[in-house]
Amino acid sequence: MLRALTLLMFFATSTANAVELRGSPDEARALAESAAEFLLQADDRHAALREMTSPQQRFVDRDLYVFVLDLDINLLAHGANPRIVGKNLAKMKDADGQLISVNAVNTALDKQAGWTPRYRFPDPITKRLGVKQSYVILVEELVVGVGFYVDS
Repeated sequence: MLRALTLLMFFATSTANAVELRGSPDEARALAESAAEFLLQADDRHAALREMTSPQQRFVDRDLYVFVLDLDINLLAHGANPRIVGKNLAKMKDADGQLISVNAVNTALDKQAGWTPRYRFPDPITKRLGVKQSYVILVEELVVGVGFYVDS
């Protein structure tokens, strides 16, 4: 009985810890809105974009991170991977051939703010392809977004 109870507690704790590693859709949207407001209030937009990419983790929360694209689909900030900042992502496709960044910019242009179509993207926690969706906001000529894993 004690062994069964111990195993049950172990699995409950493991499940709770796995859930804590994930951001929710509401948290993704809130982080995107916070980043958009930060950009709007910034006196120096370039400094704000650098801060969004800095290792401070202000714009990263577990598996959620901010990204910023211009309308030409150049990546201007990325909270999780600063090495790709400055690259044009117009041809970046998911596992099904969807143009992820093009969809993000088009969604922002069409809706001003909203959810992109779902796409498949490598999951840093499971190391497998996961289904992801991003909340994007048009901030003048920039698109601010945060994605979350749908199937986690």
